[in-house]
Amino acid sequence: MPWRVPLKVVCVLGLGLLVAAALGSVIYLGFSVAAKNTNQLLSDKVESTLDAIAVQVDKHLQPVESQALRIARAFESGELTLQDTDKLQTYFRGILTASSQVSAIGLIKPDRKLIALARQSKNIFAGPWPDEPFFTSRFLRTMQQKEGRWEPPSWSPRLNQSIMVYYMPVVVDGQFIAALAQTIPIADLSRFLSQETYLHGVPYIYYDNDKLIAHPKLISWRPLDDVKGGSVIRISDIGEALLEDLLSMEGFVPEMLSHLTKTESKIIQLKDRDYLVFTRVTNRYTDQPWSLGLYIDARSEGEIVRRLINTFVVAVGFLVFTVAVAIYAGVLLSRPMRSLAGSMEQVRHDKIADVKALPHSRITEIDDAAQSFNEMVSGLKERDLIRKTLGRYVPKKVAESLLKEGGALQTEESIATVLFADIEGFTNLTENLGPERIVDLLNAYFGDMVDIIERYDGVVTQFQGDAILATFNIPIVHPSHAANALNAALEMRGRCQTKTFARQVVRARIGISTGHLVAGAVGAQGRLNYTVHGDAVNLAARVENLNKVYGTYILFTQSTLDHCPEVAGIFMGETTVRGQSKPVKLYTLADPAA
Repeated sequence: MPWRVPLKVVCVLGLGLLVAAALGSVIYLGFSVAAKNTNQLLSDKVESTLDAIAVQVDKHLQPVESQALRIARAFESGELTLQDTDKLQTYFRGILTASSQVSAIGLIKPDRKLIALARQSKNIFAGPWPDEPFFTSRFLRTMQQKEGRWEPPSWSPRLNQSIMVYYMPVVVDGQFIAALAQTIPIADLSRFLSQETYLHGVPYIYYDNDKLIAHPKLISWRPLDDVKGGSVIRISDIGEALLEDLLSMEGFVPEMLSHLTKTESKIIQLKDRDYLVFTRVTNRYTDQPWSLGLYIDARSEGEIVRRLINTFVVAVGFLVFTVAVAIYAGVLLSRPMRSLAGSMEQVRHDKIADVKALPHSRITEIDDAAQSFNEMVSGLKERDLIRKTLGRYVPKKVAESLLKEGGALQTEESIATVLFADIEGFTNLTENLGPERIVDLLNAYFGDMVDIIERYDGVVTQFQGDAILATFNIPIVHPSHAANALNAALEMRGRCQTKTFARQVVRARIGISTGHLVAGAVGAQGRLNYTVHGDAVNLAARVENLNKVYGTYILFTQSTLDHCPEVAGIFMGETTVRGQSKPVKLYTLADPAA
């Protein structure tokens, strides 16, 4: 097995931040949807806009901090050394592959020697660290500090865009051995700002009053040739005179945006126009706080208000989108989790036969879970095969009991109701239809009748030619077993009156009796059959046959009526039944069709 990473590291450093951001978005969106007035909606939309910018900044930069910490720990544990450049090259190549936002990674040793690897390079670079004040000051600060730090954004002529560098001291046995540097282009932040819709406004990120970090114009902007590496980009450099004026002028806080809690707002009058300016400060990166901002021409406010009134429906879609993005990001962080979740979903929907074996994973806990899951699925497939096979030959309740008790079946005794159903004129049907059509008829007929019986908690214990023997209250216990049997009989009668089976009209005669029953496995040692015994079984069969005498299709005994006095039984008469010492009172039910 190759090296593996504990799941705790992945969850804490990866999914933790993403889940927190997604959950915060859902809570915030729920608040915005609940708002019922225009002012609240406008405030919420502004807050949501700046939340999105803040989340994008964190998503771009925070994984780099976690990654630097892992590299430093690898040196502390002895997994990496400065002398083994081949292993460093392989390690750095893996980091660049996994971290799309990092363009270069390097180590500056105390003797100012550099070991680095750029995304476009095939081999690691070893050479001197630039002996310039700009680079020297950053190196010295890294040596003196105990934790990682971000340096302010600066222009890179080689990459032709702004970059940020994250420095972290690497210490082994209390001794500083190198400064770790990761270079991150931040052009993606400007692309993110340009791709989103921000209330017809212009979004931006800046610091120190006029130093620009991200702006839609930065995507296509290029500086003059004499701009040196390490230079900052100012707002004036990109020709954003309006933004310069708005940031430098005082304004007043609009009453209509009093709901803002995390964002400062002001209205500025400039050249006969009113502008709404929103700013949020974050101290998460660099020594100087960053300002996330957005300005809007107030003339578009009316349109914004009208659009926001209709955002109730859009907000629901945005909620779904936010959750989908969080799920998708989680899948990318840990592909094995997708396979495991998908397989578990198949098991949940009882699609065990479609579940494929999960592959090995480098993450210790996920690999253990995957292999345990594979073993579980193997056992479930075997158990499911046995259950389905048993369920075709014995009642489902009996099959479940066999599996639960390890193959043993306990004998049960109970007062239960027996339903016996037979097809009228089945002998003539057999002679007229032939074997193939009679099998089709029985399959269609039995399918409907069994479905009705089971919906009333009855269990079909036996098929006898064209006859059905079903029990109620054993093995499935139900206090209204007698009423359930009568209701099932009525529905079976109704189904026969309204439907044909294999294009044939079928009439079922039904006999019902209630009494003491014993249910269990009977037979030879090597071959058993689940069956029920009791006087009520024989009586139900003989009562079914008496339908011919009384011209009925449903007959039941006094014992059944005694267990459901709420049923309006129609007394048909009293007769002597073979095997019974006393005459039996018989009843029928009103035929709904009549």
